[in-house]
Amino acid sequence: MDKHTPEHITQYRYQSWQIEMLIAGGILYGLFTSDKILQAFFVDNYAITDLTTNKIILLFGSFTITKILLIGFAANLFLRAVWLGYLGISFWFPNDINYDRLIGTDYYKETLKTKPTASERLLILEKWCNLSFSFAVLLGFLSISLFITVSAIIWTLGLFSTGYTIADTPTFIYILVFVLIFIQVGVLDKFLLRKKKDRFQFITKLKRGIVRFFSMITLSYFIQREFLVLRTNTNKWLLSSFIIVYLSIAILAAASSIGSFYNSDAAFDFSFFDDREMYDVASTPRTLYNSYMNNLSDGNKIFWGAIQSDIISDDYLQLFVVSWNDFDYYLEDRYAHYDVKQKYPSLPTAKARDSFKLVNTINWQKSMRDLLKVKIDTTTIPNLDWARYRHPITKEEGYITYINISNISHEKHDLELIVHQKFNNNAERDQQWFKFPFWKQ
Repeated sequence: MDKHTPEHITQYRYQSWQIEMLIAGGILYGLFTSDKILQAFFVDNYAITDLTTNKIILLFGSFTITKILLIGFAANLFLRAVWLGYLGISFWFPNDINYDRLIGTDYYKETLKTKPTASERLLILEKWCNLSFSFAVLLGFLSISLFITVSAIIWTLGLFSTGYTIADTPTFIYILVFVLIFIQVGVLDKFLLRKKKDRFQFITKLKRGIVRFFSMITLSYFIQREFLVLRTNTNKWLLSSFIIVYLSIAILAAASSIGSFYNSDAAFDFSFFDDREMYDVASTPRTLYNSYMNNLSDGNKIFWGAIQSDIISDDYLQLFVVSWNDFDYYLEDRYAHYDVKQKYPSLPTAKARDSFKLVNTINWQKSMRDLLKVKIDTTTIPNLDWARYRHPITKEEGYITYINISNISHEKHDLELIVHQKFNNNAERDQQWFKFPFWKQ
């Protein structure tokens, strides 16, 4: 190469930037599709888990971290692509601008000479490429630390309360998140850090120990020094503002992604290209495709319950109800009331085991009939026989029963499931679990 070519360009000629861009592109694709993986995991476990505030925070944190990394790696890949374009120009024309052939005034030429050369601009862009990558990783660790801290605070507050409190509200959690962000980026240092020493040395040691302990359990220890490097070598307020804006965009993007499949006050469903204003009307009739088994395919979830089809020509209606964690409190009460055993006791003979199975099954059926009440239009269907069932397509576990509809009229009917719920404060109520139409043919 020409002797005037900077050494760093010569070195980059032989480095594997193609592999770097390929890896960055692969990571970007993985991050972009991670929403579907996280959504599938949430949908798979939503019905069967006790969905506490901390579990929602875990879900929210997972989405936020993927958005942070997605933004950072996208910026890195874009900057690396621009860097590659600059590299080609600098490699082929290492002497920069040929001022002898440049048309313009002497002032214009002198002004250009004072600005960075193409090689210097390449080096500046290389630094930004490295910084964008490092910044995404650092903010990823920061968000992990942030959500661990939020989760710990919510869990601690939950120890001193029973039931739903202000600590479980989205507004409180959002405020807590942004206060912790301000603390992490150093905006509140003047209010939180005292320059005056404590009068007693053990108090100072205690405070340092507490800070060290929390920095370890929240993983903030791994990024403290690197953030101090950034804060002490850049404009503090500019850096803090950039971090706050960056995290705010990631949090809003996470809330939008969650809102597309989970109805919550903490999330929202925003569709940039959907300009319809008259479609979404409150209380309008809605038919869910997954309420009918003939619509299901691999990857679908029933979620609530389903029958075989919307148009029924059979004499029996096949009803499948997904088992929810919400059923457990009342089932525990019913099992105790009817003396339902969850495990086989030690019995001496096959006859005794058969007798136990018969009695236990009868008592279990009584429990299920207390829990689940089925109506067709206004008529409650009595004495349904329930059985445990794993749906062959969705793999969801629940309960199945068959309802004789041979004598009902050939027209539209409404199937309704009422679930009797009991809560951890011993309150009880009947709740409509689902209601959807079918047509008897």
